[in-house]
Amino acid sequence: METTHPWSRILPDHPEMTSMRIFEMMDLAAPEEMVNMKNFLIDFLEPFALRAGWEAKSGQGNLNVLLRGTLLTALAELGHQSTIDEVVRRFNHHCVCYRFTNLDAFACQIKTEE
Repeated sequence: METTHPWSRILPDHPEMTSMRIFEMMDLAAPEEMVNMKNFLIDFLEPFALRAGWEAKSGQGNLNVLLRGTLLTALAELGHQSTIDEVVRRFNHHCVCYRFTNLDAFACQIKTEE
């Protein structure tokens, strides 16, 4: 007969769910410490994100791509302002480039149909 640990009902096996539960418990038990926890996690994760960078490097494996996305998402969700600023800058740049590219393509299509 297989026995299960009592904590298995509270903390699921998936690490992301476990970390979310820890944040929920901390928010309920000591909400005044949430800022300190977020700052601690930002200070811990930031050097890894800086090393991973924003752009893929030549010959980089799939795990590095996944790690980069996970680190940058975590920092943004924790409220790391320079990460948020870079995300907004890149998003706005993408929107401007995408809009002009599509408008130019649309204009070319109209000219060829006339």
